[in-house]
Amino acid sequence: MSTLTDMQLRFWVERGYLIVKAAFSSADINGLRDLTEAGLVSAEARRRFRSLLDEVLQSVVRDLVGEDVVTLDVARDGPASRPFHCDTWRAPGAGNQAISMLVALTDIAGETAPLFFPGSHRFASASSGSKDRTSDEMVRLATWLADDGQKAVGLTCAAGDIWVRHPALFHGSMSGGVDPWLGLEARCMTKAGLTQHPPTADIFGSA
Repeated sequence: MSTLTDMQLRFWVERGYLIVKAAFSSADINGLRDLTEAGLVSAEARRRFRSLLDEVLQSVVRDLVGEDVVTLDVARDGPASRPFHCDTWRAPGAGNQAISMLVALTDIAGETAPLFFPGSHRFASASSGSKDRTSDEMVRLATWLADDGQKAVGLTCAAGDIWVRHPALFHGSMSGGVDPWLGLEARCMTKAGLTQHPPTADIFGSA
């Protein structure tokens, strides 16, 4: 696939996410969707599944961080209720080295789409400390971001797109609605952790 543009790289740094359009062809997406819905019951299915994914996912992350990466895990994803969080809180041992990606196997939009705060990766308090942040702290951060004028937006992308997230981007999702979708959540590990912007606020106080 083509290299990311300078504009895309600047957007990633400033906003903490990137939507790579049409990263997979329609034929590849149909193949991934068929394999996903079949449950990957055979070793051959799993091999085909990973070979379709790895080259594209790793090339995207390599463009972002300029180094070789390894795809750690891949899981089926769809509408669900998840509290707002950062992946740095939820990935023991990974921290800022794990870049998360959602591969859209169908169009994603509407009430059941993931929600996120663009640019929230810039707040050091959202990306530091224990992965065991409490639900109250998650709510507190979401409230603080909203009070500061930050707004959660819903993900909108087409089948074949990839939503790439900085590990400190604050995001979540809500169940309900009538907009089913199917995707693949994947993590790629970088050799060195991603750097953060200087902190602009200390929401939780000193560690």
